[in-house]
Amino acid sequence: MEADVPREVGGYRLLGPLGQGGMGAVYRALDADGREVALKLLHPHLGADVDARARLQCEVANLQRVRHPGVARVLDAEIDSSEAFVVTELVDGLDLVEHVHRNGPLEPAALAGLAADLREALAVVHAAGVLHRDLTPGNVMLTDSGPVLIDFGIAQGIEDARVTSAGLVAGTPGYVAPELLDGEEPSEQSDWWGWAALVAYAAMGRPPFGTGPARAVLSRTRSGDVVLTGLDPRTEAALRSALAVEPWQRLAPDDVVVELGLVASGDVTPMRTAPVTGGRTRADDTAILHEPYRDPGPQTGVLPEWSPFAGEGGPEDEPWGVEPDDAVDDGEPPRRTGTALAVGLALLALGATRPGVALAIAAALAVLVRSVGLDVAGLRRRWARRGARSGDTAGAVLTWPWYLARAVLGVVPSALLAASAVVLAGGVGWWLLGGDRVVIAPPGEGEAAGALGGNAPWVTTALIAVVVAIGLLTLWFGPMSRATRTGARWVFAGPTGRAGAVSVTVIALVAAGVLAWLIDPGYVIWWPLPGPPELG
Repeated sequence: MEADVPREVGGYRLLGPLGQGGMGAVYRALDADGREVALKLLHPHLGADVDARARLQCEVANLQRVRHPGVARVLDAEIDSSEAFVVTELVDGLDLVEHVHRNGPLEPAALAGLAADLREALAVVHAAGVLHRDLTPGNVMLTDSGPVLIDFGIAQGIEDARVTSAGLVAGTPGYVAPELLDGEEPSEQSDWWGWAALVAYAAMGRPPFGTGPARAVLSRTRSGDVVLTGLDPRTEAALRSALAVEPWQRLAPDDVVVELGLVASGDVTPMRTAPVTGGRTRADDTAILHEPYRDPGPQTGVLPEWSPFAGEGGPEDEPWGVEPDDAVDDGEPPRRTGTALAVGLALLALGATRPGVALAIAAALAVLVRSVGLDVAGLRRRWARRGARSGDTAGAVLTWPWYLARAVLGVVPSALLAASAVVLAGGVGWWLLGGDRVVIAPPGEGEAAGALGGNAPWVTTALIAVVVAIGLLTLWFGPMSRATRTGARWVFAGPTGRAGAVSVTVIALVAAGVLAWLIDPGYVIWWPLPGPPELG
C-alpha cells in the first residue's frame, strides 16, 4: 500500500491495490461485516469540478437501482466528502482480454452468447439513464454466470484523455466511436459502437482497428478502416456494418446478435454480395495486426442481483398495411427535442392567425417524416439480411413513394384524434368565451370588441393558439405516432448529424419569431377550415 493512501476510508479497511483508473485507484477492501469489496478512491481533483460531481452522483444513484446479472452494481458511494469513493462487489473471473489471451478467440456459439448477454445488459443500463462511455474488452468480466459490464463512466477522467487532432477525447483508442472524435457528446449510439468493437475483439482475439500509436488507431477509427481479417463472411459483414463511421448506417445491435446466432447455428453464407470499400488491402491489415499489443491491466467490477428485462426481437417488414408502431431499433439517432420544439413553435405562431394552414402543414410534415423513418427502417432490414450494397441509397429513393403511401395510412389515427380534439376544444372554448358567457379580458378603451363577444381581440388569438397546440400535441403523441417521432429523428439528425439539427432549429426559431411579430390580434383566416358559427 502506498504511503500516502489511508488504511481506512469511509468505514472500509483497505487491503491492497487492484488497479488504477482515470478517476482514481481501486483497492480491495473489507466492509463492516468483513466482506471483501472493491473500493474506488476518487482523485481529489474531482472536488474542483462541480459538473463532474453532479453527473457522478446522478449516475451512481441510477446504477444503484439497476438489478441485472450482467451489470456492475454499485453498493455504496460517498461523492461529497474529501475522500470521495465508490464501492462495488468484487467479481470472480477473468476480464475478456485475459480470457482471450489464455484461450484464444471465442467460438461462434460463445461469441453469439457474449454479444446477446452484453446487448441485454447495456440496454438495461441505458434504460436507467446511464451511459457506459468506455466499452472495452478490459471492462467486461467473464464469470461462471455470464459476462458482467464493469467500470462505467465513473472510471473516466482527465488522465484517460487521449489527444487527437480535434482536441481531447476520453476513452480507449480503438473503442471510441468516430462521432466522439469529431466532438459529439457520448450517446447510446456511441456505446453501441463500442459494444460492436469489443465483440469484434472477442471474435478475432485482436483489436478491430489495430494497435500501435494512439493517433494511428484513432485515425483508422475516424476513417472506418476496420480490420476483420479471418472472420467468416456473415460475422464480418455484420460487425463491419455495426462499426460504420456514420451512426445512421450502422446495423442495429439486435440484428448483429441475430447474424451471430445464425453463424453459430452453421449458417456462414455471406450477408453481403458487394465488396466493402475502405481504402485498405489485406497486406495493410496484416501489417496493422502485427503491431505489439498492450495489455490494459487488471479490472474490477460487481456482481448484481437478477431482475427480468424485456426487449427481445424486432419488427418484421410487412408486405402490406401500416408499419407496426414499434418499428424502431437500437440504432436510432439521438432525440432532437429542441429541434422538434422549435418546429412546433413555428407552427403554433402560424396557427394563431391561420389555424387551418398550420394544422394542414403539421399533418403533411407528419406524413413526410414518418415515410422517411419507414424507408430507413426498410433499408436497415435489407442490410441485416444481405449487407450493404453500393446502390442502396438510390434504391431507398425509388422505394420512398411506397413508404409515403404507408405513412399516410399510419398518420390517419392520430390525425383523426387531433381533428376531434381541435373541434371539441375549439367548440367549447368558442361557446364559453362568446356571447359574454365568460369574459377573460374586456376590450380596452377605444378598442373594438373581438369575435368572442365582450372579450378583447387578443383573447380570440390566444384561444386559437391553445386549440392549435392541442391539435399539434395530439398529432405528435397520438395513437401509432411513435413511428412518426422516430422518422422525425432521422430527418433532424440523420446523415447531417448535429449540424443539420442546429440549422433546422435556428430556421424554425427565426420563423416562429417573425410569425409571432406579424400576429394581428383578433385577425383570423380559417381556410381551409370552415370556421366557427356566428355567435348570437
